[in-house]
Amino acid sequence: MSVVAGMVRGNLTLLQATALTDRWGATHYGRLSGLLAAPATAAAALAPFVGTVLAAPLGGYGPLFFLLATVSVAAALTVLWTRPRTPLRDFRKRSVKRRSVPVFCRTSR
Repeated sequence: MSVVAGMVRGNLTLLQATALTDRWGATHYGRLSGLLAAPATAAAALAPFVGTVLAAPLGGYGPLFFLLATVSVAAALTVLWTRPRTPLRDFRKRSVKRRSVPVFCRTSR
């Protein structure tokens, strides 16, 4: 089981790098990667404490895992309503310099 978990984690690392570059380009990759990793790192650090605190009011770990699964499915479904700023089919036609950059990555010059 731990080997499968390691393989999944490794694939998710590659998927995150690919999805980030496909959606916003490689211009501000470091900044975007940091902004996306910060909430995930904070959630991973707080998860053991929050899970223990929530298990008692929910009636145990079974209902807690059901709640986590429900939240995960809801988060996965929200992806269906997001779109890249630049369609993927136009990626080959445009240079990286002309791709739109998210507002929070723009710097004033």
